[in-house]
Amino acid sequence: MDTNDDDASKLNSETEQKREAKRIADEKRRKAARSASKEERLAMVNSFVFVRHSMVEAGLEALQAMYLFERGVRANAAAIIASSGVGKSQLLEGFKRDILDLTKDDGAAASDVVIVEPSWDGQPIHLLNEIAEALRLSLRSDASRMLNDIVDYVRTAKVAAIALEDLHDLFNMELKTNSKTRWDRDIKQCLKLLRVLMNRTLVPFIFTTLPSGMRDIIVDPQFNDRVQCKIYLSDWIHSDAEIIVFLNELEQELPLQKPSNLSEKPIRKWLVQNAKNTRVITQNIRDSTREAILDGSERITLALLKRLYPTAPTTPEAGRAAAKRRQSKTVDSGSPS
Repeated sequence: MDTNDDDASKLNSETEQKREAKRIADEKRRKAARSASKEERLAMVNSFVFVRHSMVEAGLEALQAMYLFERGVRANAAAIIASSGVGKSQLLEGFKRDILDLTKDDGAAASDVVIVEPSWDGQPIHLLNEIAEALRLSLRSDASRMLNDIVDYVRTAKVAAIALEDLHDLFNMELKTNSKTRWDRDIKQCLKLLRVLMNRTLVPFIFTTLPSGMRDIIVDPQFNDRVQCKIYLSDWIHSDAEIIVFLNELEQELPLQKPSNLSEKPIRKWLVQNAKNTRVITQNIRDSTREAILDGSERITLALLKRLYPTAPTTPEAGRAAAKRRQSKTVDSGSPS
């Protein structure tokens, strides 16, 4: 057998062992969550944000392959492309969590996926400083020195990948309406800077963007060529079987002490009819979980969902606004008179 085949087989075996260890650890974590105090479980409600389903799994596998086989070998990038509210940021968080689990060794620091939320104002020095801030480096006013600091740090530290959110905002900045020439120049400078960072660090770069962002990066063909991995997330899980898997996975993360059977038809049908995408479903379930803990019922029922959402919100923003109103009432009712 070829040496490369032996190495690949060993890597796959080690990866499977780590995934099995993670599954066991997740089950222990979930069991501990369900037996925690009421206050502790309420604090946990906002922490479950990442739920696996087929669309997400395919994206994770692509990102992990890029990390395992191309990091340190060549400059490469991935783009997570989807409409707002579909789960681009959640996929990033899931990848970050998986890399931490896959790379941690006894007594050794695990590799990290550094997530940056740039302002995308078209100024390369601002972009450099925002990346440096995410890496917890000292900021500089000199772009060349800042670039060297970032490259030196990434080469020596355990940085698995660098992710930059909302690339489409670079193409929508206000400079576009003020000066087309300046807009083109600033965009090309930022994209060139990112190419230089990819070339010199040789760590994967990951971008999240709306579909419009992928259309716009043709202004820099060299940058576009580096985005070899393109992960498209559709607005909805189209298969009923996949929705059932999604709801079962979601329920496993709930710190509730009784089963809710979210995937059974009455609740599943209501969620599908009243949610725009999986993010809204997650928000609905998050709100319902909090309410079930507070009222002591410890399970989500169709009646509870209908009570919380008599007119079901159709956007994540509407869901969050409704949740804030309910939280405000809870605080007011619990305050001393």
